[in-house]
This record gives sequence, C-alpha cells and structure tokens, in this order.
Amino acid sequence: MTLAIIDGLIPFAGGIYITLVGFGLVSIGRDKEQAEAWRKRWGRFMRISGPILVLWGLFIIVNGLRS
Repeated sequence: MTLAIIDGLIPFAGGIYITLVGFGLVSIGRDKEQAEAWRKRWGRFMRISGPILVLWGLFIIVNGLRS
C-alpha cells in the first residue's frame, strides 16, 4: 500500500512540474530567450502531457489506497 502511494507521487509531482513549465510559470533555464524558444516548441506538448501524468499518478495512488 505505501509503495503504491510513493509510486503514484512520482508521476503526480512530475506532472505538476511539467504543467507549470508548459504554461511558463516555471522557467527551465536562466536565459529567457532560449527558454521561450523551447516553450514555443514543446509548450503545447507539456500542457497536454502534464495533466495526463497528474491523473495517472492519482489513479495509482487511489488504487494503492484500495488495496
């Protein structure tokens, strides 16, 4: 049970971070121009995949609590 919760927290936390990076709330580097160019290229993917990872982490956590 505890291991499933820990296994669920990893994609949950990663999904939150990826979502924040995708929306530009967290910078991936110190150079703002380079970070903005990266966000233009990968931001849409991050905004979609981040919440999916959060949901996947919650799914793992809920299943771990039920076991």
